[in-house]
Amino acid sequence: MKRKHNSGFILPLTLSIIGLSIALVTYMANNGRVFAPAAKTMIEREKTRMLARSGIEIAMSQLAIPDKKTAQKADAKDKKESKNDKEEKQETIFSFVLPRLNTWQRFKLVTAVDGLQGEIGICLMSEEGKLNLNELFDPATGNLIESLKKNPAAEKCMQELFDRIDKASGGKDLYKTFIAFLKNRKSRLDDVTELLMIKEFEIFKERIFFDPPEEGASKEGKKQAYLTDLFTIWSGKKTLQPWLLSPAMCDVLKVVPGKNGSLEEKRKIITEVLKTLPDSLSWPEGWNKYLKLWYEKDFSTLPKGIDVFLDTKFEPSVFSVLCYGKIGKTTQKIFAILERVKAPSEKDKEKVNVTIKKLYWL
Repeated sequence: MKRKHNSGFILPLTLSIIGLSIALVTYMANNGRVFAPAAKTMIEREKTRMLARSGIEIAMSQLAIPDKKTAQKADAKDKKESKNDKEEKQETIFSFVLPRLNTWQRFKLVTAVDGLQGEIGICLMSEEGKLNLNELFDPATGNLIESLKKNPAAEKCMQELFDRIDKASGGKDLYKTFIAFLKNRKSRLDDVTELLMIKEFEIFKERIFFDPPEEGASKEGKKQAYLTDLFTIWSGKKTLQPWLLSPAMCDVLKVVPGKNGSLEEKRKIITEVLKTLPDSLSWPEGWNKYLKLWYEKDFSTLPKGIDVFLDTKFEPSVFSVLCYGKIGKTTQKIFAILERVKAPSEKDKEKVNVTIKKLYWL
């Protein structure tokens, strides 16, 4: 009986299994090589987001310090209770925030103390140092609100302010196109970024949120006008707080806060101002006596009619903060609108609560 001989199949099968195994191992190795740095980047990104969010908490704690009037009363009470004790200078929202406004505050983190190596940066800004479009303009007509429209000087001043904004930002006819946009819209703005729908405002597409310059960096040749640094909808006021003008508004008014000096130099000016600063100012006398020390500019150099748009009291409540968290080469930024709210109860009337009104992840 003859046996039937089949051609060999074990060797090809073995080679196929080996080849498949090599392909799988190579695929897994390549994926693993890509996943390891990707996973590290994702973890660092989450950590930097947490650090950026922590920057908001730092800003909130700084804004929770008392205002000028409350602090003065507290100081007077402390002096009566302990005349022999060494007098301690109490920080106020005026003395602490003003010299640090619109500049970076950086906090280094070290593993031994904080559990990781990184950095948190915050830049405090005031929404009351910008033009509030919702409060200044009537959405039904697109023109200035009735109380301002009755004042010819106010309307001319607003036109001049926008002409200066054109020059500072490189724009053209921003006032005219904004009025036309508002007339067509017939409702208040929900966010300043809605202005980017206007063709003439597209120049701000790459300059939406303020980017604080590094200390000692030259501003020459660089456009400093950022969209949300010029305009706001959050302040709840039709006036500008003259002590807290945004960098863009400073450029528009051609003034430089604190002689553009260091923190210590700015604090010296503020200490001098606080010696006689009243609760309310009048224009132009108040500017030439107090704000001239801060800006080194006489009131006569400002646009005519600007007094209508300047707040006479220092009672700021709405601020914004730009924060970043950084670990290695990974950085995350966040922009937040913050509001100072005084405690409603009589018992805690000296306390200030700070709430978050809106967040923007950048």
